[in-house]
Amino acid sequence: GLMLIPISGFEGGHTTVELAKTLGKAFQLTNILRDIGTDLKLNRIYLPRDELMRFRLTEADIEQRCRDDRFHAFMEFQIERAFLMYREGLRLIPYIKTWGGRISFQFAADAYSEIMNKIRQNYYDVYDKRAHLTTFEKIRIIPISICRVLYSVVKHKLRFVLGKEKHVRP
Repeated sequence: GLMLIPISGFEGGHTTVELAKTLGKAFQLTNILRDIGTDLKLNRIYLPRDELMRFRLTEADIEQRCRDDRFHAFMEFQIERAFLMYREGLRLIPYIKTWGGRISFQFAADAYSEIMNKIRQNYYDVYDKRAHLTTFEKIRIIPISICRVLYSVVKHKLRFVLGKEKHVRP
């Protein structure tokens, strides 16, 4: 997120930077969840101990490839957290100056959200099934992302017309 906003150009200053950071955290969380099995093979666990404990899980449970109700609840909590961060972070779309930049952010969020949906479809089996998108699935997302960008920009502009928001300058 922080690397793309200067390339794409943006306004909104610190607020836009913070929204880009939020998107970056969502992308990273998605990667961590998707790669639990891959990381485990490398003797690595990137899941926060305090949050595992909150769901009565331990690192030993992860090492033993636990997939019980506790693990499902933990994964669902993390997935919903990521979705919340995507929704929050995507508020930056209208503040990105280029259409290519806007579409890039939206497409990345849409694609990574689909990875989260695949984790759910795989019944949270992140040990043996690495959730990913096929080329066709990625291509299918492109027009959806474009429509979402258009909607976001039009909605944002309408807020100004209706006087519900002040223009933010860089």
